[in-house]
Amino acid sequence: EMERKRKAGNNGHAKLAEALSDPKVYMLAFIDFAFVCGTYSVTFWLPTVMKDSGISNLSLLGWLSVIPYGMGAIGMVAISRSSDRMLERRWHAAIAGFVGAVALLLVSHPTNSPALTVGLLTIACVGIFATNVLIWSLAADYLNGSPAAATSIAFVNCIGLLSGFCSPFVIGWLKTATGTLVSLDQGNAEIPIAAIIEQGTHLKVTAPMISGSYEGDLKGDQLTGTWTQGPGSFPLTFKKKP
Repeated sequence: EMERKRKAGNNGHAKLAEALSDPKVYMLAFIDFAFVCGTYSVTFWLPTVMKDSGISNLSLLGWLSVIPYGMGAIGMVAISRSSDRMLERRWHAAIAGFVGAVALLLVSHPTNSPALTVGLLTIACVGIFATNVLIWSLAADYLNGSPAAATSIAFVNCIGLLSGFCSPFVIGWLKTATGTLVSLDQGNAEIPIAAIIEQGTHLKVTAPMISGSYEGDLKGDQLTGTWTQGPGSFPLTFKKKP
């Protein structure tokens, strides 16, 4: 019995070593991690993104939130069935993942159009959900017959699940570290802020989307400095609201 356990332990170590020595297993793990990050991004931030687009009614917000998830489920099944019918995995996963990633990137930019926001979130859900399913079909096809198949799949899954911590943490940190400006002279639209640097009483804010930046010094309840945009600049003072 002890000999059997020893051999089983040696086999387990050998299978783990084989799994960790395969570069494609790391590639699968990275892809799984990236798209599970996308899933968590949608899950945690979908209501906030939709609210920021101008949907203030909570009941309407709840009903509209059904659309991306519902269409995502339908799209996931349709793409998966197409993949099974054509016996093709890579291009189905690659195209779905690319489209979902682009939609998620676009929806991160401020927009005052609820319809556009819901549309982009729907496309993102379809692409990301489909890729999350297809990645396991790819893993099963690649690892079919390998003695380290179970160990490799467990490793890929463990790396993917790390996104449950990384995705909310990183997005929350970015949301806190950045922000938006609202300019009445520029269409009352929200302007993304790329960086806020504070050094003592000196503050610097950059908004590369409009080639703008602000530098000022805090004195009491007043922030006095200069706004620069393109070739021009002018003094700009912020005062604390009473």
